[in-house]
Amino acid sequence: MYNYFYLYLQKVFYFLFNFHYWCFSIVATTTSSTGIQTYNLNFIAISHNILTTPTFNLAVHGNAHLERDPFQPNTVLVLNGSNEYVEFNNHTNSGCINDLIGCQTGFTIEIAVNLIKLDHQYKTVILSNGNQFMNGTGLALYFYHGHLYCYVSTNKTWKIDVDYKVEVNKWHTYQMSWSVSHGLTIMIDGHQVATATHATTNSFTTVQHHTLTIGKLHSTSYTTSMKITGLTIWQATHQVLIQQGLLTTGMQADAIASLFICFSIIFLNYFHFDTNYIGNLSLKFELLKK
Repeated sequence: MYNYFYLYLQKVFYFLFNFHYWCFSIVATTTSSTGIQTYNLNFIAISHNILTTPTFNLAVHGNAHLERDPFQPNTVLVLNGSNEYVEFNNHTNSGCINDLIGCQTGFTIEIAVNLIKLDHQYKTVILSNGNQFMNGTGLALYFYHGHLYCYVSTNKTWKIDVDYKVEVNKWHTYQMSWSVSHGLTIMIDGHQVATATHATTNSFTTVQHHTLTIGKLHSTSYTTSMKITGLTIWQATHQVLIQQGLLTTGMQADAIASLFICFSIIFLNYFHFDTNYIGNLSLKFELLKK
């Protein structure tokens, strides 16, 4: 009888830890009281090249598919073939993303990414609704030759270019936040990586409107092999989201995670639980910090 109770407690505590990990792997909640427009794009199903989400549907190109991942709370979209990418349709109302020049609130995009493989000959594109020559309005987030690039272009362009070691087969959460007043900010796993507060004035006169695309730049044929989940768009900057309690910074998550792990190990040792569970906790904590 004791053994059954012992195993039951182990499973319950293991579940509680996973619940904690999920909470901090993609830290995003919404409340109606804030009045911030939020688009949660959790992937539900793919049918006839249409990807269903709770907010709106997306167009799927190629043979992309959905799968479950033990380290992610939501369904994962896998893009791992020739010409596989996802595209918002022309009628999708995603707020500021559709009209950067008229955007008053700014925006924040969050997406969890696990790169499957890299082709160093091409840009590794996470998302874009601009083109590769930056001669029109739009935004983009991609990696190329050991650098992370991010830009937002209206009648001015904010651009980030930082050294970044791209890793494959590891989950990372990227946040791209922009407004005219705050500029452009990139955060990885809740930690701020770079900010561009100054913009350059553009000389182009044609305002181009492209649909938001995941895994591909416009005017190119190559695509990115990756897994994605947790796609969320807010009509607010990350500064506002943190103030409203809708986002948690990496430092806050690390501090709470450290306390939780300490409590977990003490609890497990006190009850003489299997040391394999302690090892699992330590391993998951290391994954959480990366």
